[in-house]
Amino acid sequence: MTIKRGIPLRHYSTYNIGGPARYFAQVSNEADLREALVFAKEKQLELLFLLGGGSNLIISDDGFAGLVIKFHDSSFIRRGGHDSRVEAGAGIQMADVVKQTTQAGLAGLEWAGGLPGSLGGAIFGNAGAFGGEMKDVIKSVRAAHITTHDSRLTTYDNKECEFSYRSSKFKKEGNYLIMSAVMEFQKGDSKELQKTAQEKIEYRKERHPLDYPNIGSIFKNIDDKNVVKKILTKFPELEADVNDTWHGKIPTAVLIQKAGLAGKQIGGAQISAKHANFIINKQNAKARDVVALIKEIKQTIKEKFDIDLEEEVRYVGF
Repeated sequence: MTIKRGIPLRHYSTYNIGGPARYFAQVSNEADLREALVFAKEKQLELLFLLGGGSNLIISDDGFAGLVIKFHDSSFIRRGGHDSRVEAGAGIQMADVVKQTTQAGLAGLEWAGGLPGSLGGAIFGNAGAFGGEMKDVIKSVRAAHITTHDSRLTTYDNKECEFSYRSSKFKKEGNYLIMSAVMEFQKGDSKELQKTAQEKIEYRKERHPLDYPNIGSIFKNIDDKNVVKKILTKFPELEADVNDTWHGKIPTAVLIQKAGLAGKQIGGAQISAKHANFIINKQNAKARDVVALIKEIKQTIKEKFDIDLEEEVRYVGF
């Protein structure tokens, strides 16, 4: 394992935004991880960041002043002794997981067709869409909990992962490096599952601004029942969609659109006119451009609708 200096983090972000890491290490196993932590201790580095697939991250223009650890070579996927279970490395792309499981006639992730990022990142943020969530298929997660210059590798069952809406134990507590997971599926018809997954892929292509670098949805959708009720009082025309299409939630993109913010641009970053919960890197955007748009969205939604939006993304190096 080699620890490098000054590696531009934009190369590891789906946003293509971000300054350099002071130190950067790619680890392939627990021994590598411990070696990286020894290095951090010797250099008296208090700042550690565990990098996954690079989606859902806003990396500072100044980069990261400590050690960035990226788990490398973890893209395996294999069937276990149990017909309905699959073990996969955290680094495998969700597109590959969906493709292989649907082809095998395993139902449970067909909703994730077109979902960007890695399996580890999807578990970290309990990714979801179309009424499905990662928590529905996760049997267990193998992760290293990194404390002060030390690590402990542990297997967490589904309950211990503490999944909630777009969150998990790993996201809430921080300093976890997800290394692999076991998923449990139901038996299904391969052709139907592949068809459903492809429909989701086409849905995303049609409605999401995939022609530009992005990090997915910026804000969590609104799932608090009291807040949903308050919005429906103001916009009763949304009730049918809430009940029939949006699974009881209100997409934040709808509010941003109604606030007249879609298409607004600061620097090289723009609130997508195609999907207003995406901020795209339209032309050499800086992190500060994205952060300024996020601030404006939150302030406007608060002023117009008295609703506090919560980011789904994480900030690195701020």
